[in-house]
Amino acid sequence: MPRPLLGRPGELTKGRGTLPDTLLESELFGYKAGAFTDAKKDKLGRCMEPPGENETMNMKNLEAVFIMNMLRRHQWNRIKTAKALGIHKSTLFRKVKSLQIQIPA
Repeated sequence: MPRPLLGRPGELTKGRGTLPDTLLESELFGYKAGAFTDAKKDKLGRCMEPPGENETMNMKNLEAVFIMNMLRRHQWNRIKTAKALGIHKSTLFRKVKSLQIQIPA
């Protein structure tokens, strides 16, 4: 049976080793030079880096798939879909157009 990833509060565990929450935080959000031993220069975290071209494309694809699934769920009715998504219908219309989603007639 796999071991849980969460150990004591503030630690992630993998097998028998532990990762302090500060390591995870510095990887996600970055750090400044001199913030800890061996931090010789500033580093952007993974959450702070601008998305690469592939990541941006993947997000658009995910958004398009999500919107298409919601449209299918509501029998391609854009007004009902917009209400279900909690957005204004004009916002959904713009998204459908910008993502080039084909809606059956």
